[in-house]
Amino acid sequence: MSIDREILNFNEPARQRGLTLIEIMVALLIGSFLLAGVIQIFIINKQTYRVQENLSRMQENGRFALDYLNRYIRLAGYIANEPFLDISNRNQSKRNTLISDVFDPSTNPAITGSNAAGLNSSDDITVRFQGNPPYNLMTDCLGNGINSPNGDVIATNQFLIPTGFQDNNLYCRTVHNDANGNVVVALQTQPVIDGIENMQIRYCTRTSIPDNFSCVATNPNWNRVESVKISLLMRSADNNLVNAPQPYQFDTNGDGVDETITPTDRRLRRVFTTTITLRNLVASD
Repeated sequence: MSIDREILNFNEPARQRGLTLIEIMVALLIGSFLLAGVIQIFIINKQTYRVQENLSRMQENGRFALDYLNRYIRLAGYIANEPFLDISNRNQSKRNTLISDVFDPSTNPAITGSNAAGLNSSDDITVRFQGNPPYNLMTDCLGNGINSPNGDVIATNQFLIPTGFQDNNLYCRTVHNDANGNVVVALQTQPVIDGIENMQIRYCTRTSIPDNFSCVATNPNWNRVESVKISLLMRSADNNLVNAPQPYQFDTNGDGVDETITPTDRRLRRVFTTTITLRNLVASD
């Protein structure tokens, strides 16, 4: 009598199958390479994102800073009780006398500034203008309404990067005074724009008619300044964005010539410049 072979093998133990140690080591090695590649891609993408984010923020802050400064500096010498006239039709001699009466050139000129008085030898600039009547139709550099019912309240606005804070922010310092010099709104100081490492300013006055100008860093005839040249050195909020310090060119002493500077950090930097015409002080004769 024959016995089926399958029945005979029914009780035999099953043969074990699996991976050898070498196969496991090879699999782990291949997995490590794949994981390293994924991590490398992640790091590269993250660094690219950081660079782009910081560049975008610098561009945004730079454009906003120029617009913000232009908005208030061009008001220098504005007199509320004298409507703005076309400069080609006004008597500049009378205008100069009126400017000097309202904005005393020896004590409270329409525009003034200090050279290398701030952080990183930054300049500062101060502008004064009257507020329009009746109430709060104009604002100072902090957005406070100028309460000037008679049109004689003067808002003094100073823009600076102070040394005391070491935070590379542009600050606004403002105070309001009435016609007698009494304080109407007390002195206030607040940061308004961050990421500004240096601010250099040159003041341009007319040396002859029609279009010869002299631009200096300080001490011109303040009430005859007709335009202001501003250069802002913006820097990124984050460090270690590039592999090595990146040299940049910037006029650090206001002589009109850019110097090449190599920083000690690895931040990004960009220079923003603008020229602001002081329409209330422009001469016509």
